[in-house]
Amino acid sequence: MSVTFVNLGGPDVVNVTAAGALMDSEVDADIKTLSLPASTTITAAAATVLDDASVAAMVNTLGGATSTGSGGIARATSATLVTPALGTPSALVATNATGTAANLTVGATTGVEAGADVTDATNVAAAGAAMTDAVITSAAGSAGAPGFTFNGDSNTGTYSVGADSLGISTGGTVRRTISDTVETTTLPQRAASAAASAPAYSFTSDTDTGMYLNGAGNLAFSVGNGTRRTITATAETFTMPQLGPDGSAAAPGYSFSGDGDTGMYRVSANRLGFSCGGSFRLLVDPSGLVTFRNDSDLAAGNVYGTTIQMGVSDDATNPGTADYFTLLRRGDGTTIGSIRGTGSASVSYLTTSDATLKTDNGIVTSERVGGIIDGLEVHDFDWIDGDVSDQIGLFAQQAIDILPDTIVTPPGVEPGDDDGEPERYLAASLDYSKIVPILVAECQFLRQRLNTLESAA
Repeated sequence: MSVTFVNLGGPDVVNVTAAGALMDSEVDADIKTLSLPASTTITAAAATVLDDASVAAMVNTLGGATSTGSGGIARATSATLVTPALGTPSALVATNATGTAANLTVGATTGVEAGADVTDATNVAAAGAAMTDAVITSAAGSAGAPGFTFNGDSNTGTYSVGADSLGISTGGTVRRTISDTVETTTLPQRAASAAASAPAYSFTSDTDTGMYLNGAGNLAFSVGNGTRRTITATAETFTMPQLGPDGSAAAPGYSFSGDGDTGMYRVSANRLGFSCGGSFRLLVDPSGLVTFRNDSDLAAGNVYGTTIQMGVSDDATNPGTADYFTLLRRGDGTTIGSIRGTGSASVSYLTTSDATLKTDNGIVTSERVGGIIDGLEVHDFDWIDGDVSDQIGLFAQQAIDILPDTIVTPPGVEPGDDDGEPERYLAASLDYSKIVPILVAECQFLRQRLNTLESAA
């Protein structure tokens, strides 16, 4: 077999020498033609390589640019490696690497997140997740094993509680759930103390309205940068009017958590009512009229306007003269009347008659007293409403022009209102107790006349 040396290129000594070869002129003429002994054996594979007409053909025979598969030589720019065993390289550059790496373990690295292509569905699937239209999804999970968790803390993360409901768990226990209608937490929510101008809990569109800590043990609510309500362990304070529903006697607008049918309510326009046990007990109207009602003996057919009780239940002690059931005072605090005890089973009805509060115009004349006595008409009558009959008394309308107006009040009419409150007739009234001084004076004058007649006799 003969060996032929093929010219690998042009006559550039530098190129040939750089390739580790010799120029033709540098090869001895005796060895250009090599004759091997007859006993020399060359394998078929070697013969095939040696028979190639060019180096490129020899490289291809050995598994070069066009060869793929196990044992091939990687010489081309885009060679395909099939399950290569690379060992443990000290450095590996994998720019634009594609495909999967099911058993790849990445140790401590820098910039993996920035460089990783998590928008590629193949890469995401290789990581054990799924992606649809660049959205990463996971199994629903549970509080103990959240769908999205952490390498060092597998029972802390987020998971799907159910349809349209997101759960957040720590330590395997649900701490917060968020649905499309409500957010629920199982742990205390804590924030900075803050202030009225920037409450700790506020709103994205209204940052100076919300709730904040106004001091130790003092919860405050602000609206528009102003404190509107504070709550402490002992009191709740408001800085604005409190508006509530009208309510009714059975369900007052303002009542109590343990007694919902006792409280205060709006009877009608400008009329305030109070109820106890679901029944009306007191009414205050804009004219200053206060109306009481006590139905405690209603079963027996009795209804009282009000009951004033002094002492605790079952106390049979008689109120003394210093014990007042009622004190009537004017605005400056001066007492002008009272109802007080007598020390026995009775009361005294007192009207102020203090001389320091009066201007004395002298002793009343017998002519004035006689004119009043003679002018009054005493009638025998029956009350129209009720079953009270055979009464003796005066008619206020007839006494109006005779008695001073402090004794007689003329009749009147209280108009109705737009809420349907009807017009009311205000009956004429007469204070019989004010007639007593007139009767005393008349008795005195009669005694004087009697003494005169007796002396003349």
